[in-house]
Amino acid sequence: QVHTTRALSSAARMFAALHLPAASCSYVSGDFRFRQGYCRSNPRKMVKTWAEKEMRNLARLGAAGIPAPAPLLLRLHVLVMEFVGDDGVAAPRLKDANLPLAKLCSAYQQMVCIVRQLYQTCRLVHADLSEYNILVHKDQLVIIDVSQAVDLDHPKALDFLREDCAHVNDFFRRGGVAVLTNRELFDYAVDPNINDSNEAAVLGELQQRAATRPLERSAEAQVADAVFQQAFIPRKLDEVSHYERDRDRLAAGASSEGIYYQVVTGMAADLSGAGQSPVQLHRQQEEAAESAAAAAAAAAGADHAQMGSSSSSNAADLGGDLKPGKRAATMAAAAAAAKLKPKSGKGPSFLAFLPKAEDQARPSAAAVDSSSSSSSSS
Repeated sequence: QVHTTRALSSAARMFAALHLPAASCSYVSGDFRFRQGYCRSNPRKMVKTWAEKEMRNLARLGAAGIPAPAPLLLRLHVLVMEFVGDDGVAAPRLKDANLPLAKLCSAYQQMVCIVRQLYQTCRLVHADLSEYNILVHKDQLVIIDVSQAVDLDHPKALDFLREDCAHVNDFFRRGGVAVLTNRELFDYAVDPNINDSNEAAVLGELQQRAATRPLERSAEAQVADAVFQQAFIPRKLDEVSHYERDRDRLAAGASSEGIYYQVVTGMAADLSGAGQSPVQLHRQQEEAAESAAAAAAAAAGADHAQMGSSSSSNAADLGGDLKPGKRAATMAAAAAAAKLKPKSGKGPSFLAFLPKAEDQARPSAAAVDSSSSSSSSS
């Protein structure tokens, strides 16, 4: 039994047949942990299974270090868990927290890491991750309502993950945060080549891309997100019908649009073999190599133009005695080489997802317009 003092600081969740989602069976049917079967026809037994599923999922989150209410007691369809709040006042949901922009950027970085940690460490997909199922307590995000979270073996796990990425990005984008694309967040969560040694570099590269994009998505970006949300993503190469065709297409330099299985299957970005580095750093290295090649070509052109002139003494430093054309080419080559160096330190700043200065004033007006339109429509 739970002592009275402990129960006062706990939250009890009672599962009833009326509170179960309409498609609750789809969240349990593909779960390996319930392979022995469950009763669909008896609602009382079904809600007991649902409560047991949430307790198991909360235990996984706690073991992985993800902030979540600790389960205290399970009795039939009643689950008692830790109370999240101060002095008897529950912590607000992310939707109701009204965080300023700086704290929203910090919260988004936490959310990006939590999505990956859920997938890689807990081997779970939340399947209903949104601002309604996240609490804000002491500047930290707390994940709740994990009863519908599914194991990675679930046949719809990747579909649920894409929906989670879309819901998270939509909320933070409305708040004015420079968010990733749905595919970037998805690839970051499922990439098996990201580890402790390169995770900071990957996050830094993703944040740089997000900061360079405008807050208002273009029509092409919206179409790309919509196509990605509906596309079939194979889990294994056995499910790929035309691997050679896709590989030849990427080798020819064509766009990877429509080919979404490289990261989740652990392949290289060009499908030439097994991936050796995160796809985000692979793209960064390709861009840096192209910049270095262009800088080398510009330097060679400057040298060729100066062959007819009288030779001068070698310059001791880059900024002093070099000719303007050669100086610019050398500086460009040095900058391209610097991009190839691994980043060090504790990782990107929480404020790295801040949008451009001219875009920071737009979200509030957009949020007002969206709220007024939704209220008028209702």
